[in-house]
Amino acid sequence: MTAVADQPQSITPTRRGRRAFRIGVVLVLVPMILGLLALLLITPSRPQGDASAVSATFLGYTNNAAGTRVAIFSINNRSPLPIRRERYYETHVLTDGTWKPQPSVHLPYARGPVISPNQSEVWTIDVPTREGRWRVVFPYVEHQTQFEEMKEAIRKKLRGLGFRPRKARPTYAGFSDEVAPDHR
Repeated sequence: MTAVADQPQSITPTRRGRRAFRIGVVLVLVPMILGLLALLLITPSRPQGDASAVSATFLGYTNNAAGTRVAIFSINNRSPLPIRRERYYETHVLTDGTWKPQPSVHLPYARGPVISPNQSEVWTIDVPTREGRWRVVFPYVEHQTQFEEMKEAIRKKLRGLGFRPRKARPTYAGFSDEVAPDHR
């Protein structure tokens, strides 16, 4: 028979201490994470700008380095917020008094350039092949910082799970002035 002194010590108190520590960590971290998610989802990123404060002005025609005829536009941002032009555009041709959209042109980059408030961007596009008056329609969004984009991505995932935290940021359409056909 073995004496009480020869018995191995129980490891139960150590396990209880670790378990209590884990429970304590979970009880602290879970409410903090939920609070941060609520803060991210409830607080607005910043006020929305004025969609009508962005326009495109036709500057003229020229040839690019490859010799292709292109149209030059100046996109003006008179909004108080920076905007980012999206990676595609459409041309509309005036046909029988109605603007007929042509197929969308997708540009080779993932995101368009950011145009700061009260700044402009000079932009060239291919000239439509159809004759007649035409205009360019370019979509744009309010530029977001990486933190705001992260918040929007979380909101998008939650919307996919059935939560309705708040509406996604809209995509606006910018219109140029009417352009006369190029008769060179």
